[in-house]
Amino acid sequence: MTNPHEEECLNHMLPKFEEARLLFMVEEQEAGRQRLLCEQEEEQAKQEERKKYKNKFAPIPNRLLPTTSLLLPLQHALNKLHKGESIPLYFFTNKSIQEAEDDNSGDEDLLTLVQTNKGPTFQTAASAEAKKHKVRDE
Repeated sequence: MTNPHEEECLNHMLPKFEEARLLFMVEEQEAGRQRLLCEQEEEQAKQEERKKYKNKFAPIPNRLLPTTSLLLPLQHALNKLHKGESIPLYFFTNKSIQEAEDDNSGDEDLLTLVQTNKGPTFQTAASAEAKKHKVRDE
């Protein structure tokens, strides 16, 4: 048995290896073409997705958060509107929206997070509002 470290390396640039070299070069070129086609297909799929979902890929502007709160109409008015029922336009005026902010009595189903001695719990907004205004009898 011979020592592999003492063996001489073959010179693959000799004319007898030219056919093998050409075969390897053709295979490499074919693999490169396949890779290039695959990358082009992926890029085309990404462009189609960007075109289809423009809002998903829209840049987010770097702006400060608004300091004023948005005025929203009552939730039951929005629910009726979503169901397709008719609603008086009064619910969408500034006066009505301001009244809705001042008085949360229209939100019977609305749950709020309240801290109790047992930990945070959910309560209806109406009962939480009533507890705020409760006066102790002394």
